[in-house]
Amino acid sequence: MSIYDIKVNDRKGKEISLSDYKDKVLLIVNTATRCGNTKQYAYLEELYEKYHNKGFEILDFPCNQFGGQAPGTEDEIHEFCVLKYNTTFDQFQKIKVNGPNASPLFIFLKEKIQQDLDIGPQNKRLKKPPKNLGDIRWNFTKFLINKKGEVVARYPPKCTPDLFEDKIRELLNITKAKDETVEVKTENPKKLIKENSKANEADSEKKISITPRRTSARIANRIAKEMNKSENKINNKTAKRKRNN
Repeated sequence: MSIYDIKVNDRKGKEISLSDYKDKVLLIVNTATRCGNTKQYAYLEELYEKYHNKGFEILDFPCNQFGGQAPGTEDEIHEFCVLKYNTTFDQFQKIKVNGPNASPLFIFLKEKIQQDLDIGPQNKRLKKPPKNLGDIRWNFTKFLINKKGEVVARYPPKCTPDLFEDKIRELLNITKAKDETVEVKTENPKKLIKENSKANEADSEKKISITPRRTSARIANRIAKEMNKSENKINNKTAKRKRNN
């Protein structure tokens, strides 16, 4: 059985085949709106906006199975996510992820990878092994699927998506040299104008302060020369008088 053989319901109850997501890198998450991990919606949306046009999809499955932290209807949950976190990725009908009524999708995912990776902050309450091998431990467990439909990683609830962004890039065949654009921030033109004006004022002050010094030095030299000339004249007259006498 392939993941693409599984069907799920969107938030309006319409049946969707996961074959619609062939050749895409998928991140499948069981979410909740009143959980300590709910803020991860911001990380998810950031990743989605960054890599969606490169073939990345996020599949959001609300689940009220852990502490009743996803109350409300599908429309209410969707409205909350859009208004608070501006989410734009696909959101599906509320499901169960453990037990006899678990979603076929999550049964499949848990069979493929039965344990969370040891990455990111760990929830102390989840140190005990689950009742059933492979069970989802809490909200925001994340499964990463490559373009072939293979489940390649299972990340724990507290592991924020930015911690495995490099893995997503790898699956999307993105390299920094070819695909990563370096953002160059230009200086504020008004700021530059002010800085240039200050620099010009500083230069002007230097010139003003230098000019009087240069002028006074020239005058002093001229006075000294005149005084030397006068002294020479006096000395010459004195010498002539001595000769005559």
